[in-house]
Parts: sequence; C-alpha cells; structure tokens
Amino acid sequence: MTTRLIVAVLTAVVIAAGPPGAGGSGASSWTLRIVATGDRDSALLSLDPAQAPFPANGLLWSTCALLYNYPDAAAPEGSRLRPEVAAGFPTMQRSGRNFNYTIRVRRGFRYSTGRAVTAADFAWAIHRDLRPSMQPSIAPEVLSDLVGATSRGDRIVITMRRKAEDLAAMLSSTLFCAIPAGLPAMPNQMAPMAGPYYISSSTSRCRSTRSR
Repeated sequence: MTTRLIVAVLTAVVIAAGPPGAGGSGASSWTLRIVATGDRDSALLSLDPAQAPFPANGLLWSTCALLYNYPDAAAPEGSRLRPEVAAGFPTMQRSGRNFNYTIRVRRGFRYSTGRAVTAADFAWAIHRDLRPSMQPSIAPEVLSDLVGATSRGDRIVITMRRKAEDLAAMLSSTLFCAIPAGLPAMPNQMAPMAGPYYISSSTSRCRSTRSR
C-alpha cells in the first residue's frame, strides 16, 4: 500500500500604495490582492527581505527601497543600474589592506509607518542579513569579502577586504532593502517597507491532500 501526502500552502497578500514620501511616491491609495500557492519551502512563508524565498522577490521589488536599482523601463534603459535611495555611486578609499566605500543616502524616503529612511538603516540591514539568527540566507555569499558597515550621518561606509567594483550591483539585491535600524528577525511577519507599495496584510493556510 502506498500513501502519498501533498501539502499546498496558500498565501494571500494584500499590497497597498505607500504613503506620500514612501519610495518617493505620492500615489493615491489602492489595494491589490495576490494569492500564491506552493509547498512549505517555496510559498511566501516569510516576507522578511533577509529570508524571503524566491517567490517573494516580485513582491519585494515593489515594496522595497534599495540603494541601487534598475529602472522600470524597457532595455537598454531598464538594464542600467541607477542610484535609488543613494545620492550617487560609491566612492572608494584605501584603508590599510581594506577598501572603504562611502555612499550618501538621499532624504525623502519613508517607511509605511512614516519613519524616515536613514543611512543607519542600510548599515543595519547588512549586518542583520549576516547574523546567525537570520540564516539560511545567501547574504554571506554575496558579501563574502565584507569587513563591516557603519553609518556617519547621511552616509554609509562599507569596508571590504578586496576591491568591489560591483558593490552597487550587489546592493541592488532585495536582501539589502531598507530596514529600520534595530529591527529583529521577523519570520512569517511583515517588515516596514519604504518602496512605492507596502504589504498591509498576509495570511497563510495549508491544504493537504492524502491518497493511497
């Protein structure tokens, strides 16, 4: 006798337009409901940028504020990396055996809670991604040469062991979404987002099918 158990996870996500200032957007409010299905590993079980599985990436692109991003446009413009929250591309300075990359953060971006996005938030996001409590995550692989990240006023300083000419491209990953400094791991919960939209609610339930 053969018994087969199939478990499907259905996740309903409600996306709303962000408040004025979030992601530089002042769009009128509206709501989009999305229903996703998958197994326990691939469904939208976590909407935390550091731990979200691949199916959540599309949601994070629309709700996340990044230092660098690709324009929502057709090629070739849409394939050219541009500063988003950053005021420009990183500037590099040698520091002993290491390399310091400084990025200035623009004002005007706010989270769905109304809190302003700061350079300290991006420094926190980087260190938060690398914490043991946030694993599994591909962040340690993406930033394998990272020494540290600190903030000084409106600037974030990222120290690398080797030259990182592709640092801006690395930071365009949704792993490094702006996250309020001090925010702990939030599995199965929604972190405040600073993109043009934010996730206002998310519910998941499991449906199992048994056969033999």
